[in-house]
Amino acid sequence: MQVTKMSAAQLTKAMEKASVESSKLTHMLIDAGRGDERMSDILKKNDPLSLKVQKISSLEQDLYAEKNRRIAYHGNIKPIKYRENPTMTKRSFSPAQLAAQKLFAERARSGTLKKGKRKANPKKKTVSEKISQLVHEGYPQKQAVAVALSEQRAGKIKRNPERPTAQAFKRSAMTAKRNPKSGMVTAYQVICMHPKKHVVGIFKTMAEAKQIATAMANAKGVAYGVKTVKVHKAHFSV
Repeated sequence: MQVTKMSAAQLTKAMEKASVESSKLTHMLIDAGRGDERMSDILKKNDPLSLKVQKISSLEQDLYAEKNRRIAYHGNIKPIKYRENPTMTKRSFSPAQLAAQKLFAERARSGTLKKGKRKANPKKKTVSEKISQLVHEGYPQKQAVAVALSEQRAGKIKRNPERPTAQAFKRSAMTAKRNPKSGMVTAYQVICMHPKKHVVGIFKTMAEAKQIATAMANAKGVAYGVKTVKVHKAHFSV
């Protein structure tokens, strides 16, 4: 049974069983005159006793890693249940698409895959990106600005996203200073528990914070937690 699908009782029972088995193997190593061997030395050997020790050690690591992951996610060792999106359906491919995928994989393995040519003038999404592209291609700054604004009026590119001005930040800071509770919003901290507890980041939604915490815990094998905090809304305005 997969460790991730175990119930809380099954996980606890498996951890206890693995601990008892590990203790028995330790006594067997001592009786065999190998009590002073390090785990790094045992991992290099392939005799039957060493293989048993390697197997139970790997199982214990998986069980404790799953326990820490569950505690970091929702504070207990109940299994993590992710919500599935009912609108997501499995994509089906046509025979031509499957043949193309097979040919692409064969060429990638054999090293005969040719790189496609990069577009010389890719479409930009914003005015500032278009100006940067034109200047990079050798256009004068003023001409690049004029061309980009002309294309923006024609609807070929989008206008730059609006950002809060310095005056807006100043007003927000003055309001927060006069009334500390004004403009405060609920946010969620992602906290790393090891080696020292420290804040990794602050996010708007609990779902986003949990997703980041879970991804980092899986990648680094360290417990991460989520904590609710109050921050000023200007923190998310940049």
